[in-house]
Amino acid sequence: MKIWSIASKDLFITLKDKRALALIILMPIVLILVLGLSLNSMFNGSESKMAPIEIGFVDLDGSEAAQEIKSVLESDSMTSIVNVTTLIEKEALEKVEKGEFASVIIVPENYSSQMESGDAATIQIIEDKGNEMQNSIVRSIMNHYAGTSSALLAAADSAGTMLSEYQIPGEIIIPELVESVDSKSAVSAGNITKDGEGLSAMQYYSAAMISMYILFVGMLGTTSIIEEREEGTLRRLLATRATKAEILTGKFTGLMVLGIIVVTILILFTKVVFRVEWGSSLSGLIVLSMAMTFAACGLSMLLATVFKTSKTADIVNPVIIMLMAFVGGNMIPLYEMHPSLQNAANLLLNNWALKGFLNLMVDNGFSSIITTSIVLFLMGAGFLGLGISRLKLQ
Repeated sequence: MKIWSIASKDLFITLKDKRALALIILMPIVLILVLGLSLNSMFNGSESKMAPIEIGFVDLDGSEAAQEIKSVLESDSMTSIVNVTTLIEKEALEKVEKGEFASVIIVPENYSSQMESGDAATIQIIEDKGNEMQNSIVRSIMNHYAGTSSALLAAADSAGTMLSEYQIPGEIIIPELVESVDSKSAVSAGNITKDGEGLSAMQYYSAAMISMYILFVGMLGTTSIIEEREEGTLRRLLATRATKAEILTGKFTGLMVLGIIVVTILILFTKVVFRVEWGSSLSGLIVLSMAMTFAACGLSMLLATVFKTSKTADIVNPVIIMLMAFVGGNMIPLYEMHPSLQNAANLLLNNWALKGFLNLMVDNGFSSIITTSIVLFLMGAGFLGLGISRLKLQ
């Protein structure tokens, strides 16, 4: 009961503060509109598509089957999605390690012979862990290709059984099946991004501003705790027989509820007014939003132990947030950033949240944000635990 009393009190005070509401709701909406309309050129022209994903291709088999994979990746329907460079294995792996390639596709030795004998033939994909959204797109392409190939081979095998008495090989039907299935279109942009339209600048900056301004929600919590400590309010709460754990849990709960309200308003507003597509996974959107909010609120509890005065917090906190936003891809699209910044961004909660939202936008489904959400929850728990252990109420 004491926890909810503290939480509702903090929430009520914030919701009455017009300046705070303008900061966390009005400002991101304005920035989404301005950036979404003015930076279309960074998203490949009027259709606002993201730049092609740089991937490497290594052929260790030297077979027609390997060349078929490469030809699919280089087909007209794929040129706007991936840009393929053929290299030797060592050089390709070096480039993915440096972040120059999002992924490297390796066709292993004996790939074609394994395919012909009916054994499991595996195509290896080496990924740059700092490009999860792009990696998921490459995986989608290869999954579609593998599924189509398996279906064709299964059909040929079945046909071979039926045609064996006529001494006609089942493989004779594969060209007709390929034509009817149109394997190139099976991995076209329409399977990867909603309606084949790609991510627009409006979509990108909707996700970017929400994952950035959740940090400002956390800033309100940091300032609130420091101000109440300066004014002696926290000390008086202890006199009401509320424990330190209850006080901090109450303030954290109030901040969490505020964050969820803000994120919900921004997502609904951008969807209804700006026609932003957030993907088809509502459960993924809910879980990711809660994980992001939890991490941001946990960080606010930690920062409340770092700043000694509210004036210092008001000055330094926005600077920290803007630096996090710049490195985390909230200002400049992730794929336009230098590889070293992309690697550094993996340490930031706003970067994880942004990549999670972008994964949902390209309709990768709930599974694409499981790792992201776990990382955010762990970040939040770590920040919160460290903050509670360091925080002094007086």
